[in-house]
Amino acid sequence: MTTVTKYTQGARFLCSDEACPLSKGFQYIRVHVPGATESATVRNDFLCNLCSSSLQEDRKFRVLGDKQIVEIITTKALRAFQGYSNNQPFRFQSLTIFLRGHHSALSRVPCAG
Repeated sequence: MTTVTKYTQGARFLCSDEACPLSKGFQYIRVHVPGATESATVRNDFLCNLCSSSLQEDRKFRVLGDKQIVEIITTKALRAFQGYSNNQPFRFQSLTIFLRGHHSALSRVPCAG
């Protein structure tokens, strides 16, 4: 389990050309979608759909959220780490879960295996 870190939930962008009507207001809002990387929400190569000028992030409108990565394994796999392998080959698969927002608090709840 990782520590809780921040990710960008959403950000506002403005056209860099002040003469463009899309340089004001809330015309470009990028929102994080599940499975997307941080760079899909925030990066520096977005272009204005009207004039093709670069978009600049208005950082005071950036919305941050909490995220945490949890890896789940079967309790049988723990035996291998404790030295109970009996010299037998074994294999197990883990499940990686990305918890965002208030769900990151759920990782503090112990699970019975």
